[in-house]
Amino acid sequence: LWSLAEQQYVLWECKNEVSYERKEIHREETGQMNNSCAWFKNTYKGAQSINVMVIPTRKLAKGAAFNEEVKIMRPNGLRSFLEKCKDFLSEFRHAEFVSLSTEQVQRLISTHLMETSRLLEGCVEDPIE
Repeated sequence: LWSLAEQQYVLWECKNEVSYERKEIHREETGQMNNSCAWFKNTYKGAQSINVMVIPTRKLAKGAAFNEEVKIMRPNGLRSFLEKCKDFLSEFRHAEFVSLSTEQVQRLISTHLMETSRLLEGCVEDPIE
């Protein structure tokens, strides 16, 4: 769970033991995501979440379904996302933190597409039923 802003989160479900050759998302995996979404709604009442499943495929198996909107992050999207994060953080490698202004940080956030509204842009996809 990542907090993006007040009442705004990314809810991650990472399937790191799934084979890259796997063709479908299993019903049990969508069930786990559905449980995570229910936990989030109960724990963070009134908050919004972007629900992301990190898994090599985006095709749902027969009988598999999400109860909430879920985005899929496949290996290429994960690499892009990690690269974007690394590029952003590397901007601070030699920075003097006491002299950084809000405007400088905001410029870097915009440069690297790290705004809340663009954070996952180009890195996630819709599942296929």
